[in-house]
Amino acid sequence: MMPNTTYDNGQKGNMMPQGVINQYESQSVAGSEKHRSSKYKKYGLKDYNNMKDTIQSQKMGGLGANIGGDKWEAAKRKKALEMQYANNLKMIN
Repeated sequence: MMPNTTYDNGQKGNMMPQGVINQYESQSVAGSEKHRSSKYKKYGLKDYNNMKDTIQSQKMGGLGANIGGDKWEAAKRKKALEMQYANNLKMIN
């Protein structure tokens, strides 16, 4: 759709097309709508403390290796046995 491109010759030096400015004035700016259809819920201090307590009660993993757990110790023993077996093979051959 082409905007209205007739020129206003009534004022000297005004060569702006009429209608071009008006088409942008009628459009709304992002975020300026009064009725938003989002499902945002405002949280209060009581809600924050409840969420913080539930998160702290969960055990979170870290960024590094999980050293010291049962699985880690079993894997360490298995690796030590493999290394001992490999060293014994080296000595025999």
